[in-house]
Amino acid sequence: MGAFKRHKRALLIVLVGCLLAGIPALYYLRTSTSRFAVSFRAMVKRYIQTGSLPNRPDLTRGLVITRETVYVDGVEGSMPENIGDRDVKVVYETSNGIRFCDCANGFAVSLPASMRFDLSLSPRFVAFESHNARLIISKDWTYDRDVSGYIEHYFFRFLLDESYREKNGIELIEHTRERGFERLTVRLNDYPGRFDTYTYLVIKTGTRNFYFARLKYPYDDKEAAALAQLVLDTFIYFNPEGVARYSTDFYPVLPDNWTPETRSLYERLAGTEEVIWGIFTKDVMGEGIERLIPEIEDKIGYKFPIILAYTGLDGGFPTEFMERCYKEGRVVQMTLQATESNNLDLFGRSPWLELYRTGDDERIREFARAAREFGKPFLFRLNNEMNSDWVSYGGVNNLLDPDIFIENWRTVYRIFEEEGVNNAIWIFNPNDRDCPPNAWNGQAAYYPGNGYVHIFGITGYNNGTYYQYVTGERWREFEEIYDRIHNEMHGVFGRFPWMITEFASSSIGGDKVKWIDRMFGCIDKYSNIKAAVWFSYADFDPKDNKTESRPYWLDETEETIAAFRRGLAGKQAKLFP
Repeated sequence: MGAFKRHKRALLIVLVGCLLAGIPALYYLRTSTSRFAVSFRAMVKRYIQTGSLPNRPDLTRGLVITRETVYVDGVEGSMPENIGDRDVKVVYETSNGIRFCDCANGFAVSLPASMRFDLSLSPRFVAFESHNARLIISKDWTYDRDVSGYIEHYFFRFLLDESYREKNGIELIEHTRERGFERLTVRLNDYPGRFDTYTYLVIKTGTRNFYFARLKYPYDDKEAAALAQLVLDTFIYFNPEGVARYSTDFYPVLPDNWTPETRSLYERLAGTEEVIWGIFTKDVMGEGIERLIPEIEDKIGYKFPIILAYTGLDGGFPTEFMERCYKEGRVVQMTLQATESNNLDLFGRSPWLELYRTGDDERIREFARAAREFGKPFLFRLNNEMNSDWVSYGGVNNLLDPDIFIENWRTVYRIFEEEGVNNAIWIFNPNDRDCPPNAWNGQAAYYPGNGYVHIFGITGYNNGTYYQYVTGERWREFEEIYDRIHNEMHGVFGRFPWMITEFASSSIGGDKVKWIDRMFGCIDKYSNIKAAVWFSYADFDPKDNKTESRPYWLDETEETIAAFRRGLAGKQAKLFP
């Protein structure tokens, strides 16, 4: 607790100083990307989210310990004299099993000795697994005072919807809500794999802090099912000490079967020292490539080497469009989304769950065959922004389980290999902000593995302020958005080339021209960012589907065009010789 008390004293000192300095100092601490301001905001957030939890008790009381093992920052070691900013876990072995203590996330739990644990995603969750069960435990926090209401909406609204369950073959077995916890159990019918049953536990603390556990196991395995009750019976929460840290080793493993032209394109992208630009417009495969994009290019004096396009499962591979772009010296960032409704019917049938059941989809095979026949290199972005609740393939509406995304990604990758695709460069692309903003739903939780990803894609928009009184969204400068992404993700995905797969600034709530100017002024400081694609379109208010709630148009005004012309002056990249 000493470190926490010191942080508390430092926080109080800084706050008093800010009151004396006035509003400018508070604004600096709220918006600055300096190391001090970022650290201060993290300290404030940590104090708000954990200050009301009890102190860590004696976790060895009543135990006959046969062995004690300490892990520091993911590596076996010895207990530091002062935890400070270290990530400390302790495993107490007894004749009955283990008691696992996570100092950084503030919990302890007793589990069978057969449970192996994975600490690599510690800032998000700790994973435990045996031959008949897989369990993750995460510490979470909600901005809503009504924790139960928050959980019901952001976690369980799909699983508690009878129509959704019926369309997706999900059976509701139990839903219990008590003062101190909530438990929900469902079964994925007709799933041939090991784990067809899920029990979700929400452990409440009487504050806005809560703990989330997801346990999956075979339906008829009573021993595995009993783990949920063991977690509830033995779970202890306390004020966290230290800082949870990643201990990952993510990097791209390039395919041996790539065509020489595909490998050359990847090397050119990964090795560029100047950002290569791309664009998306409405009707990009029709009027977009025919007229809108050339008109914008004429106005700004830059030819976009990258064109962003989308298709769904029933859309097929757009060979004619791909051929045209290639002949014009462009590469397409082809986005395939596993949706049958353009992500509009989220409570409908989930083709992503169906792929999880069957392990195959003829539409994906047809897409892969056409990609192979096309033969030229392309950037392949599968199911972007999966850590959100506005897509059909997201974790929230697919059993709250990022493992499903990982397994399905690998299935699609296998299908591509079986169909002989050797010209696709795979982009893994979460959203910059998790929605819901909870630990189990973090970007790294969806990572498919080193042999399945070649580029790390990032997406961070300045959405503007149209919905500020609905969602609390606010104006965000480019540097604020991408400093945060860099600070959070570079330690995890820093060995990949990065691509801003889509982004833009709204014009509602601030000065879009200055935003663009400042963006060009700082984008080169992020050495991992090799390409950036401007989304030149708009979001529309669903009340009438006409009012532009987020106007992202590049050519919105003469001034925005001039800002791009200034930023791209003297630049022109070629991806093909």
